[in-house]
Amino acid sequence: MDSDKNNQILQVARMYYIDRIPQNKISQIIGLSKPTVSRLIKKAQELGYVKIQIEQPQALTSNLENVLKKKYNLKSVTVIPNSMEETDKVIDKLNQTLLDDLKHLVISNSIIGITWNSVLSNLIDILESQTPEIKTNVRVVQLNGSITPLVHKKNSTELLYALAKMFGAKAYQICSPVYVEQKKIARLIKNESEIKKLLDMAARSDIAILAPEMIQKDDLLIESGFKLSELEEVKENGAIGVLCGHILNKRGKVVNASLDQRIIGLNINTIKKIPNKIFIAYNKDDFDIVNAIMNQRLVDRLYITSDLAYLLQ
Repeated sequence: MDSDKNNQILQVARMYYIDRIPQNKISQIIGLSKPTVSRLIKKAQELGYVKIQIEQPQALTSNLENVLKKKYNLKSVTVIPNSMEETDKVIDKLNQTLLDDLKHLVISNSIIGITWNSVLSNLIDILESQTPEIKTNVRVVQLNGSITPLVHKKNSTELLYALAKMFGAKAYQICSPVYVEQKKIARLIKNESEIKKLLDMAARSDIAILAPEMIQKDDLLIESGFKLSELEEVKENGAIGVLCGHILNKRGKVVNASLDQRIIGLNINTIKKIPNKIFIAYNKDDFDIVNAIMNQRLVDRLYITSDLAYLLQ
């Protein structure tokens, strides 16, 4: 084959595969018929100038899992591909995989700590469809005060009892809002004998189930005892999201220490000490808060969608 013909094949291949120019446009640009352009593209493949390789999703996700596991020193990572499936199906797969793994993690006398937000609300339907895995003397306790949602159909109490039913466990609810108006009120509530027992139990959790929540005007913060003016103030000070009631910035640091002392729940340092912190995230828009939480080593076992995983790697 002469060099002119060879160069023409390479030119067409580059335009089609690299520049992504449609065949009819290539035909117009270089003055060849569309069938000729098509034959040149095929010839480029036959000569080995173009190699088309389709990666299997499992291979891609396995690589992502290994990268994230090493980068963040995690015990396990599960990545679910989400480019070709409906969002609800992806969320169901993520939740089901988490619960399948949880069945192996929970043993007799385990304490499971649970928080609440819109991400974790999706666990309820999956939990209700499961066959119970009864374990001896398992306890499920809230890591922070309860939220009574005004706009969400499901609530923290439903999640608590659905998870307890799954393992034949006893459920322990912290009957308090997440936030109270003053630090001294928070101290009084946390020192009340029953609340103190529950917080002490939560601090001894073997497993914690966590998820991120971005800050929005209609956020669960408002429903859980936060004022709108306070929400706007923390946003101005760099707040991007919430974990267990703690308002965090892009570095994963608490934005306002004074406000943080009004939380009825475990502090960040106590949460860090829980040996199996399970973290689930599936919304690409949550990247900033997910990244912040990951960098603060608040995760041991990660369940995440592939688009978020690509951003984190």
